[in-house]
This record gives sequence, C-alpha cells and structure tokens, in this order.
Amino acid sequence: MGRVQLFEIRLSHGRVVYSPGEPLTGTVRVRLGAQLPFRGSLPAGEHSFPFQFLLPATAPTSFEGPFGRIVHQVRATIDTARFSKDHKCSLVFYILSPLNLNSIPDIEQPNVASATKKFSYKLVKTGSVVLTASTDLRGYVVGQVLRLQAEIENQSGKDTSPVVASLLQKVSYKAKRWIYDVRTIAEVEGAGVKAWRRAQWQEQILVPALP
Repeated sequence: MGRVQLFEIRLSHGRVVYSPGEPLTGTVRVRLGAQLPFRGSLPAGEHSFPFQFLLPATAPTSFEGPFGRIVHQVRATIDTARFSKDHKCSLVFYILSPLNLNSIPDIEQPNVASATKKFSYKLVKTGSVVLTASTDLRGYVVGQVLRLQAEIENQSGKDTSPVVASLLQKVSYKAKRWIYDVRTIAEVEGAGVKAWRRAQWQEQILVPALP
C-alpha cells in the first residue's frame, strides 16, 4: 500500500442537503502508512482536520438537467513537495433554496385562462371549441393538491378527443442562444365533449417532487 491509505471528507452528522447561509462543517480524514512530506511533515497514522464554511446567502439551488447543471462540492488537497503528485478528494453536497410563495402577490387567488380553437374546411369555418380552465391557487409546493376546473364548449359538429391536462416543467438555458427543456411531470385525462355540447370537468393533480 502507498503512503496515503485513506483520504476522505465527511460532513457533520452525515448531512448532504443544506440551505443558503448555513454553516457547512465536517472533517477531512487522512490515514498514512508512512511519513508524508508536504509543506511541513505529516507522520504515519490517522489524522483529522475539522473545517467550517459559511455558505453564501445567494448560493443557487443544486440542479442537473440535459443542457446544464449546478453542482456544489467540497475539495481537499494535500499539497505535497515539489515534483510530487498532489493528493485530492472531493464530496458533493446539495443546496436547496426554496421560493417563498408568501412573497408573491395574490398567490392565493384563483388562476383563470381561456382559449378558443377554430376549425375550417376549404376556407369555410365549421365551428370552434372554447376552453376555460382555472386552478384554485396561483402557486403550489411539493405534495400539495392542485385543483383544476375546466369548462369546454364544443361549438362544432364533431366530437372532441379526450381532454388532457398536463403539469409541465420548463427550464430555460442561455449560452449563445436560449434553449428550452419542457417535460411533462404529471398528467390527467378526461372524456371528450360531444358535438354542440358543453361539459364541465374537475380533476386534481398532486404536485410531485422534482430532482
């Protein structure tokens, strides 16, 4: 075995998730099979070096996506003598900076939107479908139930396809140009609406946790 038999970082209490502004504490553990010269000298045996950092209050939430990621990690280096290879180790931890929904005006008010789809055949209008949808709030947290109501008025002579409501996650990346990653994270489906009929639809979506 070499001189450095163990070189690792351990965070206090085994924590891996932190909030901005919190102290990050832990220990660097080293086990040497023989004396290791560096900027000084470290004898053989086991050694522990405690550390503490204050995480910035503006630290962003950890994130990993197809076009980018935000990773936080602690690194330790044994700066050995000249012409010798330095020893390095690192440990990834996660920062979660939740958005305070209470700071958003009218967050507890219902959210309403409507859309109209017109149909035509050979430049002749054949009808339209009017959809009005609403949610009970304008913002939600993980595990909360989103209550959805919709009214569909079919002003055409054809039955509609099934009604689908999707909860989407949209992430925007910017380098030289904007790139958007949109994915469905929850979905509910209801029956279609008959020709010249009106229907009301109520559903619930449980807001899932996201990676």
